[in-house]
Amino acid sequence: MIITHRAAAHRDEFMAICFWMAVYGLQSISRRDPTPEELDDPSITVIDVGGQHIPANRNFDHHQYRGGDSALVLVLKHLELYYAAQVVFPWIQFSSDLDTLGPFAVAKGLGLTPDQLFSTLSPIEEQILFLFQQEDEVSIKTRILMKAIGDGLLEKIIFYQERMADLAINARIINVGELVGIYSTITDRPSAFLEEFRQQHCPDAAFSICPDDRGDGHTLYRFAEHPALNFSLIEEYDEVIFAHKGGFIAKTHRILDIEGLQVLVALATIRKEVPKKRNLFAEAFAADLAEAME
Repeated sequence: MIITHRAAAHRDEFMAICFWMAVYGLQSISRRDPTPEELDDPSITVIDVGGQHIPANRNFDHHQYRGGDSALVLVLKHLELYYAAQVVFPWIQFSSDLDTLGPFAVAKGLGLTPDQLFSTLSPIEEQILFLFQQEDEVSIKTRILMKAIGDGLLEKIIFYQERMADLAINARIINVGELVGIYSTITDRPSAFLEEFRQQHCPDAAFSICPDDRGDGHTLYRFAEHPALNFSLIEEYDEVIFAHKGGFIAKTHRILDIEGLQVLVALATIRKEVPKKRNLFAEAFAADLAEAME
């Protein structure tokens, strides 16, 4: 059994329950105050109500503190999911602040008016929370939905942990002139968490190269709007099937060896007009390649 507070429902306790059921399975949910006996019973989980935080008894309230962690963060820490979750889901800390500090303080901290902050909240979330708060004893239909939400979020956290381990083993750091990049051969959701890998292992990386999830070639991606790279400069080369006009991404027709990919990145740093459909490896273009690789 899970007990949480009655009246207005919030993202905090709702998402905490979703994660809890993803780990421990579908459970009944009562929206009311717990009794002292229920607070002392470790078979009953009490979230965002009860006035105490005692993980051994599965009590996860935060209202006895000023500021600090919300019930969602308390639950995630107990489940040993918090540190991965805050990377995968940037809204975790925002949600905690929203619940512990209030929307007006959060809006001020973000440089927004309260109306601007409220306008960013999802109408889907609003309606789901409204349905949740109508039930003192939450229906099986709502509980199944909540567990499905938790299952999906937990699956993404597990995938993140597995992907970061795979990248730590398989990704290569490559150099193109003074630029540093990340090269990966992983084909399952190839671009997933490359940005997070960069932040943790190679924050100076300007680009990534990985298989294209929509085609037969590679995807070249510019990190953080790096000023030295503009992939639109290579859109006219035979090896390139697509280059975004914004310059942040390009794709090749086919899989290239790493030397050919380095050449493409080098060409994307050249600040001059590019001829129409020149062959990437043509002898006539050797001088430009040598200049780009310096």
